[in-house]
Order: sequence, then C-alpha cells, then structure tokens
Amino acid sequence: MKSFFSVLLRKRFWFIILLAFAFFMWKFGRPVILFMGFNISGTVSIEKNSKLSKKTNTILHIVAKNENGIPIAGKKIYNPKFPQPYTLNFENIFYKDLITKNYTLDFYFNDHGEIGSSGHGDMFAVRKDTVPFWGKGINVTLRTKN
Repeated sequence: MKSFFSVLLRKRFWFIILLAFAFFMWKFGRPVILFMGFNISGTVSIEKNSKLSKKTNTILHIVAKNENGIPIAGKKIYNPKFPQPYTLNFENIFYKDLITKNYTLDFYFNDHGEIGSSGHGDMFAVRKDTVPFWGKGINVTLRTKN
C-alpha cells in the first residue's frame, strides 16, 4: 500500500509540471500563435468618379500598425482593380517581435509609389477602430486626400 505522502508528492509533482508548461506556453507560445494566426482580409473599394482609378501604374499600399502605432506589416498591390480583395498574413509581417492582438489599418492609393508624401488626387483610408489579428471582412472605401 502506498503511503499518503508518496501520493501527495506525486500530485504536487504533476501540478508543478503543469504550471511550468502553462508558463512556458504563455511566455513562448503566445507570440507564435499571434504570428501564425495573423490573417486580416477584406475588400478595398474606391469612391465613384475617381480620376486615379483610370490611370495605369498605380499602387495600393496596405499597412497594419500595432497598438503602439508602429507599422508591423504591409503589402503593395500594383494596378489594383476595384473592388480589390486583400489579405495580410504572416508572410507580410516585417517586425515579428512587435506583434500584438489588435491593429489599425491604413490604405494609400497613388501613382507615385510613396507613402509619406501626398500628391494631387492621392486617395487614402484610415481605419481608426482596431481590428483583431484574425479580422475578416474588413471593408474600406478610399477617398481623395486633396
């Protein structure tokens, strides 16, 4: 017959192993889950009667910023046809250490290829409300800056 203390030690041992595993998964598994689960998708449309939509050699930039406002993922779509579906996934992430649960999305559409400077007729959309890292059906409409 087993003694009471040996059974108690066995339960404590497995409890400690369970706690260590939970800590390990929280510390090291969470970033992996956020990285591999990153998948934001939707459709970008454009306001009617836009001159820029008829031009060739245009670029649609999609930028995802983390909760601190730091861009961590981005995608360029050359000569988009509107409504343009898009998907940002883990392949589009360029700062893997800065992944969070929620993001804001910025969309820029122009014919000069630069994000920081705005020209006449450039279009944009900024989604101020946050989007979770698994967001689906995030639809936006681009509007003229000037």
